[in-house]
Amino acid sequence: MKLVRKVGKIIFYVFIAAGILTAGLFVLSACWVINDIPEKVNIIICIGGNAPDRQEKVLEIYNMGYAQKLLLTNQSPNYFLKNGVSSSNIYVTDIPRNTFEEAKYCRWFMQEHKIDSALVVSDWWHLRRVKWSFETVFQGAGKKIKYISAQNLETKVGWWLEPHQLKLVLKETTKLVGYWVRF
Repeated sequence: MKLVRKVGKIIFYVFIAAGILTAGLFVLSACWVINDIPEKVNIIICIGGNAPDRQEKVLEIYNMGYAQKLLLTNQSPNYFLKNGVSSSNIYVTDIPRNTFEEAKYCRWFMQEHKIDSALVVSDWWHLRRVKWSFETVFQGAGKKIKYISAQNLETKVGWWLEPHQLKLVLKETTKLVGYWVRF
């Protein structure tokens, strides 16, 4: 009888722990997505990595007229050139090695070229770290920055339950904590 009661308690606590973990992951994932509404700016910044989703989103909002200039970090301009963007409207750099350095470079670039507003495009799972990096670096700079997700998760019900999506959020959470400690 004591054994049955013990097993029952263990099962109860496992279910409670699983429920808390599930709720915590839901809250983390639901609050993770950043996707501002695009508005007219001086430049669109495509965070590096030659990521097709990022490049497609940048081209889409460029063609919608939100900006006339592009700044590409750590990627080739070929996709944009092949899709009709004039080389005179594209700036390319391969200097930054990580997201925080990209933010520092973008601040320098925007000050150097007297640019006061930008749309920053990256993957949905990366934008939380991008936003933290840019807000940290641009503090007091008086620049207007909006963050645009290359993917649209708002229309995808239950995306946070997909193991791959959850893995991305957990990986980025670890990196973001590392940034808080390092920078």
